[in-house]
Amino acid sequence: MPLIVIINPQSGARSTKAFFDEHVHPLLKENNIVPDRVVETERQNHAGEILADFLREHDGIVDVILGSGDGTLNESMTVLAQTVFTGARAQSSRVHFALVPCGTANALYSTLFPPPQDPTDAAYRLQSVKALIQRSKTVPLHLAITTLSSAPALRKRPEVKISAVVVSTSLHASILKDSEALRAEIPGIERFKVAAEQNSTKWYNSHVKLLPAPGAQVVQIYDPLTKTFVAHPDSDADGEPIVDLHGPFSYFLATVNVDRLEPAFNIAPLASRIPPTEATLDIVIIRPLRSPVLEDDTPDARASFVPTLYKVLGAAYQAGSHVDLRYQEDGSAGTEGDGLPVCEYIRAGGFEWLPDFDDADAHALCTDGAISVIESDGRAVCSAASPDGQGGFMVWSNVVVPLLLTAMLSMELGSEVFVIRASQNEASQDLIALGTSHSVEVFSIDQNKFTPVAAFHVGQRITAIAFSPRSVSPIRSQDDWVIELVAASSNFGLHLLTKTPMLDESVYSFGGGLSGHHACVNDIAFCGGLGEDSARFVATVSNDKLLFVWDLDPSPASPKSSPSLSMSPERAQPTAYTIAFRHALHSVCSHRSSSREFVVADARGSIFLTDWRSDPDEADIDSWRQVELVDPHALATSTILGGSASWRIDNPDIVGAVFGSRYSIWDISKLQGGKPLLSGVCQEGSDRFRWCPTLPIFAISSCSPAKGATISIHTLTPSTTTIALAPRPHFIRDFDWISSPTPRIAAATGRRVILFDVTVDT
Repeated sequence: MPLIVIINPQSGARSTKAFFDEHVHPLLKENNIVPDRVVETERQNHAGEILADFLREHDGIVDVILGSGDGTLNESMTVLAQTVFTGARAQSSRVHFALVPCGTANALYSTLFPPPQDPTDAAYRLQSVKALIQRSKTVPLHLAITTLSSAPALRKRPEVKISAVVVSTSLHASILKDSEALRAEIPGIERFKVAAEQNSTKWYNSHVKLLPAPGAQVVQIYDPLTKTFVAHPDSDADGEPIVDLHGPFSYFLATVNVDRLEPAFNIAPLASRIPPTEATLDIVIIRPLRSPVLEDDTPDARASFVPTLYKVLGAAYQAGSHVDLRYQEDGSAGTEGDGLPVCEYIRAGGFEWLPDFDDADAHALCTDGAISVIESDGRAVCSAASPDGQGGFMVWSNVVVPLLLTAMLSMELGSEVFVIRASQNEASQDLIALGTSHSVEVFSIDQNKFTPVAAFHVGQRITAIAFSPRSVSPIRSQDDWVIELVAASSNFGLHLLTKTPMLDESVYSFGGGLSGHHACVNDIAFCGGLGEDSARFVATVSNDKLLFVWDLDPSPASPKSSPSLSMSPERAQPTAYTIAFRHALHSVCSHRSSSREFVVADARGSIFLTDWRSDPDEADIDSWRQVELVDPHALATSTILGGSASWRIDNPDIVGAVFGSRYSIWDISKLQGGKPLLSGVCQEGSDRFRWCPTLPIFAISSCSPAKGATISIHTLTPSTTTIALAPRPHFIRDFDWISSPTPRIAAATGRRVILFDVTVDT
């Protein structure tokens, strides 16, 4: 594939060329990649002109390594969009960019690759180039297409602007306009803060029309109470879907593809927390006269609103928390009460901006950093668009966020969710159990909704859950359904939870005191196999270094026909068979192909295939009790406690595990001394490994908030896709795959449960 390297030596701190000489060119040489051309830009729009010429010289898709900021990327796309190609090139003009962030803010790169504490780190800045070298994945860029029209009487041709990051007016446009004059004096992002102070008391008079996206059919607005998007109260799909807003405005900014404009300035956080399923704009609006203490636009009112404005912008630097700020009775911004949201956070297909004739500042428009002026009696109309099958712009990335989410649903509970478990049993595949700070709540997932099925009050924080194979969903059988689980709580106790049509929620506690665990129970798994024993025996593992296999039905007299173990009034307490290990145990799992083995993961990076039914005193030389699976690299870096193992459902020979920043896959039929068949690097602090029940892919999450609440989807090749569900400091508490023809994941972060389908190219 043709490759061109374009360098803007004037970007950011003007160190682009040095970075390429020290890092990019050596990396390409190391991988035997020789670019067809290496060019430095010399003037505005030069990058686009260079790229247009390169496209004329080569057929098919071209790769571009672009060392610049967002502005040069915008110039390239704008020039290409305005260029008329002929011949075969007229049918296809697709360009794949590998971005090297060398600008001031690098908004697009920071969104595709969530930044570490030091965003200037060379390894971080090379991720897109490495994705190109590995031919991993490309992310299609949606575009915001803005048409600037003059007054109709002038009969002038409209001017078209293309953006891949931001379209704004009001304060943000004023900041960009004034900050350009400060570039030589203050080359870093501090100049934006200086420009903000210079414009803080300005309000902007305009009329706005919000236009719905085709798929949604209505304009959507974020509701801080439910933490979801809802239909705007003035948008009716069956009537008038367009929403009219009147100023004055303090802030009006629309983003596409990004959730931030600087590495830490997360102004549109819902673009990644609740990703759209079509090309849309996330629009952040502040209208000061929504404040309960302001009635008119006066100099005093403008000055008094500045602290509120600063609090909103400051909260955007705090993981995008500004979206939940509400007006308090005194006009200040806070998270308490039921006042109007300070920010109107809109998701729409586009907007019209019609500035007042006599407000010159309201006529400024920013498109990816470029400032334009809307003429008197003119307007700006912006709409979101997706690339077609032949053209468009793509970015090389290992991170694909909304483009893999073909459906998404979220729900907020009244307390934090610590554990998620989905039933993998055929008769109850729609059921999911959520462990909170005091209870286990069971939901049925049908179509695109969570339906409550049962709520078991335990009174302690839940630490682990497992569905019994005995469970049958009410959807499967309205008269003979059974909800049965075993849960562990923070006081080290175990609880058999049951509900049937004839029995309300029942909590039967066992395993307490001297007879059970004496440290946190980290995981639970019912015995494998397909017989009656699969629901009779359940394994628990704990920080006390013990594997307990509990017999839930130890009495021979227990009626086999009982639909639920806990319904027997005189049933005996479960008894346990104990196996000791050297280190704390973090996970346990079984396989439906066998009722003899459990896979157990300890806290130091070892995985044990344990035959719990074998006699430890058996002298037969062919007998065995445990097979240890080891990743030497994980053992060598075992400085933190954690880890998780999972047995591939469709193949009993394959076991996977994650520990710290490394995952491993073993083929039990080819043990090779217990060493992994393959292994790889993942995010630091990774502690959850789950095989997909329907495809040969797996997912990993991390308990570290360093990169926010993310889940990485892996195939059995080096290909990795990371899905960001919430920004820092959020993290994934737990997740599980839902058994369905299309891969589906339910994940918990804070009080929210997020359900999404995943489309993966395997």
